Amino acid sequence: FHGEDIHVKQRASAAAADDIVTILQNGSLFAIDPDGELGPSGEDRVEIEEELWRADVERPWRSSLTLLDAAVVYATKDGSVCSHARFDGAEQWCRRLGDVAGTEPTMLADDAAVVVSGRSRVVALEPSSGAMRWSVTMDAPISAAAREADTVVVADRAGDIRALDVAWGDQRWELADWVTVTSISADGAAPYAVTADGRVIRVDPDAR
Repeated sequence: FHGEDIHVKQRASAAAADDIVTILQNGSLFAIDPDGELGPSGEDRVEIEEELWRADVERPWRSSLTLLDAAVVYATKDGSVCSHARFDGAEQWCRRLGDVAGTEPTMLADDAAVVVSGRSRVVALEPSSGAMRWSVTMDAPISAAAREADTVVVADRAGDIRALDVAWGDQRWELADWVTVTSISADGAAPYAVTADGRVIRVDPDAR
């Protein structure tokens, strides 16, 4: 960007690639050229010299913004996951997922599947249509989730950790009644977990 030392009070999130930057701010999703101009305009916003496109959105979870090859996806506080076309901002689909309502989700999306971890359920949606591919409900509220390629690793507050296949949701392995974790890596074969008491532990799925 051209323009230095520009500060805004309004929180925003951004997802960028070489040819586009998407920004979720003030209930708006918009895209700008990475080579464009930025300048201060008022107390809490920036002025974009030329937007590529803009779309109005309602009550989004800013941290959920994810840029795919052909789309921009995000979750909203009313429990929806939505997709807009990357090149013109047109809404492609919105799917209501109850687990996302009121609980900030973890978005684990790429061009193969839009995986969303909600309150106690993990779902996978088709990127092109938003159709439900699979859904897995944990036994307790989810405490951590991560993804690497074709594996999603999910932990819940009851100490259950599962590795799920992204394509079909099949369970690859499970550790039941283990420890409560607050963060977990995405290595489906042997992930590392941060426990609620501050330890870092390598998860061995074979030690069950």
